[in-house]
Parts: sequence; C-alpha cells; structure tokens
Amino acid sequence: MVFRLLQISSFNGKMNALNEVNKVIASVTYYPHRHTGLEEEEWLTAERMAKWIKENRVLQIVLRDSLHQPQYVEKLEKILRFIIKERALTLEDLDNVWAAQAGKHEAIVKNVHDLLAKLAWDFSPEQLDHLFECFQASWTNANKKQREKLLELIRRLAEDDKDGVMAHKVLTLFWNLAHSDDVPTEIMDQALTAHVKILDYSCSQERDAQKTVWLDNCVEELKSGDKWALPALKQIREICCLYEPSPNMNHSQRSHHIYYRQEVIERLQNQHSLVILVTNSLTSYMDKVRQIAKENNGLDPNNFFPDNRYNHIQQVQERLNFLRFLLKDGQLWLCADQAKEIWQCLAEEAVFPSDREACFKWFSKLMGEEPDLDPAINKDFFENNILQLDPTLLTESGMKCFERFFKAVNSKEGKLKAKRRAFLMDDVDLIGTEYIWRVVTNSGDDIANRAIELLKEVNTNLGPRLQSSLLEFHETYISECLDRLRAHYDTVSALCHEDDGIKDDGGLIGLPVTLNKLKGEAVKMCRVMKVLQEYIGECDGDFTVERKILPLHRACRGKHLALLVRFSNT
Repeated sequence: MVFRLLQISSFNGKMNALNEVNKVIASVTYYPHRHTGLEEEEWLTAERMAKWIKENRVLQIVLRDSLHQPQYVEKLEKILRFIIKERALTLEDLDNVWAAQAGKHEAIVKNVHDLLAKLAWDFSPEQLDHLFECFQASWTNANKKQREKLLELIRRLAEDDKDGVMAHKVLTLFWNLAHSDDVPTEIMDQALTAHVKILDYSCSQERDAQKTVWLDNCVEELKSGDKWALPALKQIREICCLYEPSPNMNHSQRSHHIYYRQEVIERLQNQHSLVILVTNSLTSYMDKVRQIAKENNGLDPNNFFPDNRYNHIQQVQERLNFLRFLLKDGQLWLCADQAKEIWQCLAEEAVFPSDREACFKWFSKLMGEEPDLDPAINKDFFENNILQLDPTLLTESGMKCFERFFKAVNSKEGKLKAKRRAFLMDDVDLIGTEYIWRVVTNSGDDIANRAIELLKEVNTNLGPRLQSSLLEFHETYISECLDRLRAHYDTVSALCHEDDGIKDDGGLIGLPVTLNKLKGEAVKMCRVMKVLQEYIGECDGDFTVERKILPLHRACRGKHLALLVRFSNT
C-alpha cells in the first residue's frame, strides 16, 4: 500500500507514505529485539526493511519530484540515514541523489546540498571519495552560478571538521579545481578564496601544520614554472595574512604556541629563499616575453595573456607586489643581486614602456619612509644602475624614483642634511648632480622642468657650512651654468659654420640633419638659461630689502600689456 502511494499519489499522499515508511524505520531501529523467540519470518527487521527499500527502488521514486519542499526532503533524510546505518547505501544511490539536483531549480539545489552536507559526516571513506568525484565531474559542465553553489557546499563540508580528514579532502578538491585548465579565472579565484577560508576556519588541532603544508605546496608550484605562478603567489600571501602581524613584544612575553606573520615569512625565506625565487621567476618570465616580442611586432601588453589568464601588466605587477609584501611584512631587506636583476630586466631591458614604469614606481615605494632596500647597498645601486640609465627614458615616476635615491644616498654620505621636510646642501659635490644636468638638457619638457626644480631646490637650500661662504658659492654655481651655456653655444657656432654636407651638388640634402642638431642644441641652451633664471629668481626672492639693482622678477622686460577699463557711469 505504501509503495503504491509513493508511486501514484499527490504530494500529500506521498508525504503520508513517507511518514509510514519512517514509522516502520523507527520501529525496527529502536526495538530491534522485541520479537525475540518468535518465528523470525513473521516480523519485519531493519535488514528486511533496507532490502525492501532497495528492491523496490524506493529511493529513486522519492527522488523524482517534490524536492523543492523542505519538509519532503526532511522525510527523505530519515530514510537515507537508515540506509547508511544499515550499510545499504550504494554508490549508485549516491549518484541518483546527486543527479536529482543537477540543472534543477535553485530551491531543489539548495535542499539537496543541505541534505548532503548533513549526511556526509556519516559516509564511509569510499562513499565520501565518490561524492567528491561527483563534485569534480559536475564542475566541468557547470555554469557560473552552479559552480558558486558547488563551492559553497564543498566549503560547508569542512567547516566543523575537528579531525582534519574532511578538511583535507575539501582542501585537495579546491586545489585541484583551481588547477583545471577549463575553469574561468573568476571561478578559480573563488575556489582559492574558499581554500583559504577553510584554512582560516579550521577546527583541527593541527591547523598551523595544515597551513604550512599548503604554503609549501604553493612554493613548489612557483618552482615548477610560470603557468601557475600568479595564483601561487596570491595564495601564499593570503595564507600568510591569516597570521596576525607581529606585536610589539619580545618572545618571552607572548604565548609559546602563537605564530606571527613575520615568523611564517622568515621560515619560507630560510627554507626556500623566497625572495630569490620570486626574483628569478620575474627575470625568467621577462626573458621569455622578450623573445616572444621579437617574433611578434606590435604586441600589446594589455591584450597579451601568456598563461591565458593574466595579461602581461598583471604578470609583472603581481610579482612586484608580492616581493614588496615579503619585504614589508617579513621585515626583510632586498639585497644587491636581486635589486640589480629587477632593475636590469624591467628598466634597462624593458619589453614595453609599462615595464619600466612599474619598475620606477616599485623602487620609489621601496625608498619610502621605511625603506626595504638594504641601506648598505644604496650608493652602489644608485651609481651603477640608476645613474647609468639613459635620461631620455625617464618618466615622471622615473624622476620621482631618482629623486628619492638622490636624497637618500647624499643624506647618508653627509652631503645633504635633513631638516624638517626639506634638505640642506652641505657639500657642493653631490652624487648624481651631473645626471640631473643630463636630464635637464636631454629629456622631454616635463621631465626637464622637474629636474630644473630639483637643481633649484638643492642649490638654494644651503647648510651652515656653505652659508658661511655664500658669495663664493653663488659665483661658482653661476660660472658653472655659464660654462655649460658656452659649451652649447660653441656647438651651435660650429654647426652654423659647417659647410660639409650642407650642399651636395648644389642641393640641400644635409640641411635637415644640421637643422635638427641646431634645434636640439638651442633647446639645451634655453634649458641652461632657465636653470640660471630659476636660481637667480629664487635668490632674489630671498632678499626682501629695497636695493639699487632691481630683482630679476622686476627688472626683466616682458610683453606689452593692453588693459581695457570699463566705467559703470558713462
């Protein structure tokens, strides 16, 4: 009768039938021995009930419909728990439960997922493995929304795991899903985010050991090549950020079992030389891109995806961001070899202008208020790398980078003295001054103006030693400007009197080249004069008392000005 009701009834009839089934289950479960001594075949036992459910395919019938009703699924849960207890749940039954929600309405998906999340803890190892195979098989053909739901279910399975068994399975599954080539980047990121959440919420006694295992797995991925380098770097960073930053206390003051972020990064650095590893990853990647760019003219860094996930700009920036994270949060110094390799592959041998720009900005940040570059190598790096770069390659970011190194190096050498927000020059022989002049005369207008401002700043803010011989300093500096002006003037004069190449059989073939040279030298002369004008104007401005010789800003001859005055009363 119950079986007939299950097959042909309305929803209410099915609910009544399920109630009857659950009553029988409760009866045979809670009173298994009450008929002892009577004829065995006359009484229903748990084993016979499980056999009846299996032979009549009751589970398949119940799974056909009404799964959107929570109270219906609740009755189904009791039947499934009974089958599991009797060890009668087959892998085919599991497939049927999973198939009942595939591609169905959200309510059905939610109810079946909730059901599996409750039952999974009672599954045998074989059943659990099979369930995870179902997850992975569904992942391939699932759409974005289905994958999100699947991720949520898998994450829930590991939330309350105290033994670490379920958590390990779930972590491995997320790891494998994130490695699937057919998975969109967005879903891969979701899988890795869920992976980190499980490590964070883990109730396992070995949660720190668990994190260490996955950190080491990420490092191995990084060692294996570029394909999964960026996800590995992001995951290392996310796992490290699960640890608290180091507090301001010594080792004796804190609880012995607490690990802090700095210690975790130190361990990675000591065991894997992580800074060197990431630097090598960057240089190796740039070598490959350089070769590809040679074979493909007009390559666009925004639309070039070497790993089919992240474009070139992200490939460079993510590696640089990760390095800075290691240095800052691990309180590590960037050493000479790695600093030189990064500068060389991005600034000197840039494939795209964006590479050099990223390099300039990164080194500028490294030289902030709390520098991450080893102070012992600043001067050497400045002289042998930054001062060797062609000044025409400098951008606004490049000039800012130069300026930070220039001030840091000269301050350490005692040539500049920091005073509040300004620097006072205490030695005329500043390291890098000649390079500033090269920027002034060879770079674009904006960068040249920035260099002119820097020259004005250092030469008009003098320390006590130079203030004591101010007139001598003025004369020396003005003479230097005039010498540079004279050198460019001599070049212009030579070009003007040069006859070779100007006329060729009565033609003017060489003239454009000579005119371009003349124009270039004329621009250089104008810029030297601007340096001189800015310097004299600043010095004039500092002298506020009236005098016979007018200050420059009042003495210079400007353009005629027409002033139109209107009166309200005609």
